[in-house]
Amino acid sequence: MKIKLAILESDQSYLNRILLVFSTKYADKIQIYSFSSLEMAITAVVSEKIDVLIANDSFDVNTDELSHRCSFAYFVDSPDVETVKGQRAICKFQKAELIYK
Repeated sequence: MKIKLAILESDQSYLNRILLVFSTKYADKIQIYSFSSLEMAITAVVSEKIDVLIANDSFDVNTDELSHRCSFAYFVDSPDVETVKGQRAICKFQKAELIYK
């Protein structure tokens, strides 16, 4: 069974790079969805039964709108940040293996 991962990112260049890496390295483990619109991401989380949503910290995600089975974290620029807006933070500028873990 594949993990359904959705990434909500406003930087299209970064989004394209991470999609390429994840779909190449983890094609057998992850089904990846990408969004640049918060509304579309929230709708897909519910309709596609997304397991994990990672959003850029520029978005203000109301986790109450997510499915109870969907894990959530914010992408941040600094590896020293552990939480943002009360949610877990993941540095987006690190190796794909570390983001996957």
